[in-house]
Amino acid sequence: MQEAKYTQYNPDPDESHEKVLALVGPGTRVVEIGCATGYLTERLEARGCEVLAVEPNAAAAAVASGRCRQVHCGYVEDIVSEGTLGYFDSALLVDVLEHVVDRDAFMTTVMTLLRPEGRVIMSLPNIAHWTARWEVLRGRFPYRSHGLFDDTHVRFYTRASLTSFLAAHGLVVVSWGQTLGLHEYRPVPPRVERVIAASWYRRKLLRWSARWWPELYAYQFVVVAARSAGGER
Repeated sequence: MQEAKYTQYNPDPDESHEKVLALVGPGTRVVEIGCATGYLTERLEARGCEVLAVEPNAAAAAVASGRCRQVHCGYVEDIVSEGTLGYFDSALLVDVLEHVVDRDAFMTTVMTLLRPEGRVIMSLPNIAHWTARWEVLRGRFPYRSHGLFDDTHVRFYTRASLTSFLAAHGLVVVSWGQTLGLHEYRPVPPRVERVIAASWYRRKLLRWSARWWPELYAYQFVVVAARSAGGER
């Protein structure tokens, strides 16, 4: 069995967990696909959401079952039934799509679960981030246990390729957000931090850069997508 990754909640407001939670309406019906240990599902339920959490990793699903009301250990295809078709207001794909081999079949299944006005809310890494470009420029593609070069990623996305993929499934992006990936930057030496609050300035500079040049400085994209006027229903 593959070891579970990304099992902890990250409260940093410039990273994906907080940004995704802010996009889900309270009291709505949500299917969270790839819920890991249930840290987002737990918080959504605390806001009055009805959440069906889906997680294929048995160890992570067992942890999630201890903190969430509805957890299915398996894949999204397993939960498709007459009772789930067109039932959910939102489908959460938090750092999921880059791990999916047959992404077309996967997204087709996800769309059957959503109401006509339902939304897909996702985060996924931006392979065109400047740090990834720098590695490729040096002739490297360094697979790692996490991050942009996570060794379990089977797909890599840019803003343009993600937009094209969603459009192929009748979806249009209605909201773009971005994370900063501050964990990828070297820590500021304490003596420098004490003098000029360099971490604070770095965060502000990266926020500004990611807003104006997301293709280059967004570490992850945080996206809300809805059916286009001519999309499938």
